[in-house]
Amino acid sequence: MTDILPALNYTTLLKHKWSAEELEKFTRERAEAIEFDLEKSNWQSIYDAYIEYFKASLFVDLRDGRLQDSGIKLTGGTIDEIDSYIEKNHIELHKHEFEPIPSVDWNLSNINWDSNILYVEQFAYFWIRFSVPETGLFSSLDFESRFGIPEAENV
Repeated sequence: MTDILPALNYTTLLKHKWSAEELEKFTRERAEAIEFDLEKSNWQSIYDAYIEYFKASLFVDLRDGRLQDSGIKLTGGTIDEIDSYIEKNHIELHKHEFEPIPSVDWNLSNINWDSNILYVEQFAYFWIRFSVPETGLFSSLDFESRFGIPEAENV
């Protein structure tokens, strides 16, 4: 596949006047972009189903205090408030100390897994890190046999 734009960009592009050669190229690339988006969506569904188990297990271990965890604690109950606090106070996250996260602060609905943030009332923990024993949950991530997801080198 060549370097292509997101499918929606081609919809806009195709509204303009192009030479027959350019029009054919953009039409072909749009079809490739749509196919890519569909494949990505299908893969994302499989990935989300697979990772859900680990998120749930990880949450239980964090909530039960079985894992040592820490994060950078900042004021703000929403991402906008926190961004404002960071900007206003010229915060440099990499210069902050990591603080242990009390197990009672773990609430599944307050975890932003994608951004690595735990929201707790009027503050949040950023850059969360935790230790996982070698014999624990993540000791063997066998994607292929459990969910038919090939290892990265085979993709």
